[in-house]
Amino acid sequence: MKIPKIISAVGRIDDELISDADRSPAADKVRVRPWLKWASVAAAFAIFATAGALVYLQPDDEISKKGDVFVENGAIVFPWEYLLPYEKYTSVKYNSEEYSPCGSGISEELVGNAVGSCEARGTDVYTDKTYRESFDVYAINGISTERLIAILIDGEYYAYSNHEKSAPSSFGELTDIYNLSEALRFGRFSVSGENNCYMLSSDEKIWQILSECGNAKVYSEDFRLTDKSYLCFTATSESLGVYKKAFCITEDGYISTNVFEYEYVYFIGEKKADEIISYAMKNSAKAELEQYEYTIAGTITEIGDGYILLDDSVLCKDKTDGKVFKILTEELIIRRYIEFCGYSVGDTVAVNFREKLKLGEGNTLSGAESVAKVHISGENIMIPE
Repeated sequence: MKIPKIISAVGRIDDELISDADRSPAADKVRVRPWLKWASVAAAFAIFATAGALVYLQPDDEISKKGDVFVENGAIVFPWEYLLPYEKYTSVKYNSEEYSPCGSGISEELVGNAVGSCEARGTDVYTDKTYRESFDVYAINGISTERLIAILIDGEYYAYSNHEKSAPSSFGELTDIYNLSEALRFGRFSVSGENNCYMLSSDEKIWQILSECGNAKVYSEDFRLTDKSYLCFTATSESLGVYKKAFCITEDGYISTNVFEYEYVYFIGEKKADEIISYAMKNSAKAELEQYEYTIAGTITEIGDGYILLDDSVLCKDKTDGKVFKILTEELIIRRYIEFCGYSVGDTVAVNFREKLKLGEGNTLSGAESVAKVHISGENIMIPE
């Protein structure tokens, strides 16, 4: 079976990108440092393994219009009929507090009791029409509804977070509010200054040490992770609505994390930090670098009902090495790119996947999440402005 030529982004924070983003003006009502808002996407810029590198452009700061299409943060904004449920309703008011989507659905088994209803609001930027709906609100097991809720839209549950809340005053409070020891598991991690990745054998001891740090106070002074040596766990949690963010322990005694969208920093002391780092290094094994995202690039040779055919020979020095892949497009998350963006046969595109690629019969691939028109320049694959 031929393996597709992929662009694989490694799930770790890129130091240079963090450093660049950290120089952005800290401003605004959220009272946070902006770089960690980028951490989940910064990982996608880290390392690329392919015949060429995928070059990303600097995202926009706000919604703007390019031709007939609106973009925000470098991504296409779709008309209302093409939006996913959590993309439609970007503002939810529950108990007089504002919540915003975490960008993911959550399984029913993680959802607790109904706790009321909310007023949801969203706007179609193409028509400037505002939509308002009322949805049932549910608790997420073990997590305070003051911070995180689930709302039921079209039979599916979606996580919404109150990002306006300031950081809990202590690490113990943070752990209690989010049921953190159950909601977040530690496994894969990297170490600053290395290109290696490690897999922890068990996180039980880590949480035992962290349970002794309940009195650690939130740190509100100027903090730059890039100035420090640290160990950084990849943080993914369905119940928290986060995917491959960062939970870092610095050698000089700080916890720094963007699990809650913005940077939370707590000082646990050098002794506890050393216990965690030493245990992790002694009880782990080297692992493959974790891929944040997978991308196949190629030329569209056919657009059919529920699929496109993609020929990757454009990436091959010897064109006979190329292969045609059938990428399924039935799901709205990917179908909207084909229908709305007007891609056609002959276009060179990059198709992005979150999960590891698994070829089905006839070189079929499912689970695609986005498509972008690209240019091939030498060994680079570039997304045009």
